[in-house]
Amino acid sequence: MKGKIVALMCLINLCWLLIGGGVFSALEWQNESNEKVNFEISRTNLLQNYTCLTEEEVANFIKVIVAATNAGLTLDNSTASEGTNWDFANAIFFSSTVLTTIGYGHISPSTYGGQAFLIPYALIGIPLCGLLLNGIGENIGD
Repeated sequence: MKGKIVALMCLINLCWLLIGGGVFSALEWQNESNEKVNFEISRTNLLQNYTCLTEEEVANFIKVIVAATNAGLTLDNSTASEGTNWDFANAIFFSSTVLTTIGYGHISPSTYGGQAFLIPYALIGIPLCGLLLNGIGENIGD
């Protein structure tokens, strides 16, 4: 491929990454925020209202913790961390791991919208990335 085509492929890939980052961030951020709020409410209720815990109460609290971790929250010191996994920068990082097929694996879409968007996004983006890498390789070899 000629240099202009490789530059165009670079621009297309960059645009595709930005689109993916924006969409994933928009689709996943609210769900993550809701899970964080639910976790904090449950934690506060547990600490303030229960002096003697039953098995059922503990089991319910564990279910909330599992749901929060499945949503990608990092729990440290019994509180939800302040950062988010689905801000724009992290969503761009996730998009790049999808397109390059690295699949880092620390976050993944948890909403149906995010999962549904991921499939066509990857089906289009992975070949685009492959074409870009092929073009770069050809130009390096010349």
